[in-house]
Amino acid sequence: PARIHVAHHGVDPRFTPGTGATPRPPDPATDSPPYLAIVGEYSRRKGFGEAFAVMECLAEAGYPHRLKVAGRVHPWGRDELDHLRAASSHPERIELLGFVPDLVGLYRGAAALLMCSRYEGFGFPALEAMACGTPVVAFSNSAITEVVGGGGQLVDDGDVAAMVAVVRRLLDSPACAEEWRERGLAHAATFTWERSAAVHAEVYRSVVEKVQ
Repeated sequence: PARIHVAHHGVDPRFTPGTGATPRPPDPATDSPPYLAIVGEYSRRKGFGEAFAVMECLAEAGYPHRLKVAGRVHPWGRDELDHLRAASSHPERIELLGFVPDLVGLYRGAAALLMCSRYEGFGFPALEAMACGTPVVAFSNSAITEVVGGGGQLVDDGDVAAMVAVVRRLLDSPACAEEWRERGLAHAATFTWERSAAVHAEVYRSVVEKVQ
């Protein structure tokens, strides 16, 4: 264990909640439909099916939210993803955006980010969303558990019902959403590239000292 050092990544400084006030609850009369978001290049481990299932449960419960899906889709996965969406009971609620060059606006506008991946080496979308002031609800597995930490809400790996319950609490309670917005901002602030570089530098220095 003494030879293992963990240097977390940082979050790009452009991922911020912006200069406006705390987001207000959506007004159905004037606003476009509210939405949840998932971000990631399509692959089977990313849990798109579980995210679609969460969307189905919310739609059946009467919520107006849509699910915006941002991420590159390679040709080999296009038919598979289209079939997955078509098989949903509410495909009209699922928007496949493809590659989105600037995710800041997407994060800021989302009621929550769903992190349904079944494995991540790090999990940048969760960190970026928290830095933008967006509540994160994620499956507890792999690096996600450590990266999300106390800044987002973790549910048992693969438990769609538990994720739906947490999301509903966020959507039903502005106070709950604000609490997790603040927790996420505070947690994301601890992930800086300066800190990452400092950990790397300290490891390099310790190696040099032992060699000398």
